[in-house]
Amino acid sequence: MNNDYRFCLEPYAGKKSRHTCPSCEKRNEFTRYIDMNTEQYLNANVGRCNRISKCSYHYTPSQYFENNPDQHDNYVSPKEEPLTFRKGVSYVPDTVFRNSLRKYDQNNFVAYINTLFSSEQISQLISRYFIGTAKRWKGATVFYQVDTKGRVRAGKIIQYNPITGKRIKNPRDHVSWVHSALKLPDYNLEQCFFGEHLLSIGQKKTVAIVESEKTAIVASVYFPELIWLAAGSINGLSYKKCQVLRGREIILYPDLNGFEEWSNKAIQLSNISTFEVSDILERWGTEVDRKNGLDLADFLIRVNQQGIKP
Repeated sequence: MNNDYRFCLEPYAGKKSRHTCPSCEKRNEFTRYIDMNTEQYLNANVGRCNRISKCSYHYTPSQYFENNPDQHDNYVSPKEEPLTFRKGVSYVPDTVFRNSLRKYDQNNFVAYINTLFSSEQISQLISRYFIGTAKRWKGATVFYQVDTKGRVRAGKIIQYNPITGKRIKNPRDHVSWVHSALKLPDYNLEQCFFGEHLLSIGQKKTVAIVESEKTAIVASVYFPELIWLAAGSINGLSYKKCQVLRGREIILYPDLNGFEEWSNKAIQLSNISTFEVSDILERWGTEVDRKNGLDLADFLIRVNQQGIKP
């Protein structure tokens, strides 16, 4: 038996599903493995730190059982409480969703992409990806996760610098969720891909997946022949989320620091579909780019401005 397939990283369900990393000791950054047979956690040290570049701690189930052969198979920790079964998926109320699809003159992200593309292209991007405006912070943007049945599973709120197009991270990272901002009670967040609703439109098109919502939107202008989705983060390619990709042709475009991580993930997901991993950033990125975490959007904007053909 391959232990790494019996066990999976716990799906994100708010801060309660993220723990303190045993290596860097950062709170709410550690994702633990669960036994899919028993719905229980493995040992408290078995998991992965979400700070891939700065910590990179990853202790897999296979490594744990190799080091603890007496715990092999049917592992049940006597000190852990079973995971409770979660209720059904929650959805953003339609009135909230619809009311946010306006005030684009007050949206920092829209202001930024207005410096890159034409007014017609901007209108198409807004309608295609359901870009919203939020009150959480001045100029904040909402990126809605709409599934293939048209249901709005989540809205990620991010504040950008309207000039540079970079996320506001000082004095803290300005990222939140619609259900958190509105304090919607008992909200069970079960994420899907950003842009997933587009899979129902272009059923024969190749699917390209990047990490961030911004990158998916920008790349869709340069390569409209592909369907561009965003996983939401380097950890966003969960087995459950990827079920919607079954039978599709997939190209993964990880950020510069995520090539190895997504190459391994492509192997793990190979029974769902064929995943090709692009190395374009590995080939063109500099050491400075690597330090800054270059993504495909940064690269495409750069080569377009410099007139370089990758």
